[in-house]
Amino acid sequence: MSSPVKTKATEWGPRLGTIGFAVFMVLYGAELWPWPEALAYWPNQFLGRHIGGWRIALNVAVVIAFLGFLPYSRATRDVWRSRGLYSAFALALMTEMLGWPLIAYLLSPVTHLSSDPYPHGAHWPHVVGTAISFLGLVLVYFGWRRIHTAAGLVTDGLYSWIRHPQYTGISLFALGWAVHFHTWLTWMLLIPMTLAYVSLARAEEEAALDEFGQAYEEYASRTKGFIPLVV
Repeated sequence: MSSPVKTKATEWGPRLGTIGFAVFMVLYGAELWPWPEALAYWPNQFLGRHIGGWRIALNVAVVIAFLGFLPYSRATRDVWRSRGLYSAFALALMTEMLGWPLIAYLLSPVTHLSSDPYPHGAHWPHVVGTAISFLGLVLVYFGWRRIHTAAGLVTDGLYSWIRHPQYTGISLFALGWAVHFHTWLTWMLLIPMTLAYVSLARAEEEAALDEFGQAYEEYASRTKGFIPLVV
């Protein structure tokens, strides 16, 4: 994979991504600690009590901020399609999962509905889903870090295992959320979003082949695209 042309957008993107990663750690890192389930969601519970509906906007902004780590070299139609589907996934996910608890919280004095932001099911899907999402973020971050500091064709580090670690990472991040919240809407949106990133990867491979020729062809012949040793 070739490194992107550095512009003001590519400089600010990683900064926003880093901020998003830090906030994500605060909001959801608590779920990975082995303490009672009631304590695992305290950051979002706290925000639900103090900022209400703005919690949805904050979560959406944090999730979309990770797009800043993806090294787009040019804004093609495939890029905008993948960005749009990922953003729609984030918006639908957070509105569905955090919107109902907000309504329940507002109506609870009258209806006695639970305002618990996680009133559905066991704790283990949340832990597993969050762990998968963190794994995805690790791939996105370290993939960006290698690309950001390189010039020309990158074939080492994560890129020695797969050609598109960042797109694998962003798909794993979304998969983690689908496992975490396990709703039909997130699973429906996950499929076209993943296919959009596969399409984007194919378009970038064609551009890399035009730019680097045989060097990229040899690299692609020995390195899988998205999953090591598989595909």
